[in-house]
Amino acid sequence: MKQILKRMMVAFLVVMMLIGVAGGATLQAATYRNGSRGKVVRNLQQNLAFLGFSAGTADGIYGKKTQNAVIRLQQALHLNPNGIVDEELNIIYFSFR
Repeated sequence: MKQILKRMMVAFLVVMMLIGVAGGATLQAATYRNGSRGKVVRNLQQNLAFLGFSAGTADGIYGKKTQNAVIRLQQALHLNPNGIVDEELNIIYFSFR
């Protein structure tokens, strides 16, 4: 039980950083994938780099490098490694709200 709670807290913190809440950005429960663009994607790229999953330059464009970084993060969290910031990551966040 203790290990499960620890893993859930780590996942929660990761998702908070990914969606930019830690940086003061507004929470947006949306899907981000290859081709997505904008400030939220740039925050995602910066936070992935902070966590050790480099996505290259934080340019706000969700390209192949960002997709691969998300896949590596998902693998580390034992999530479906589809390269998409999707409902699976959002569910983790919203379950702690």
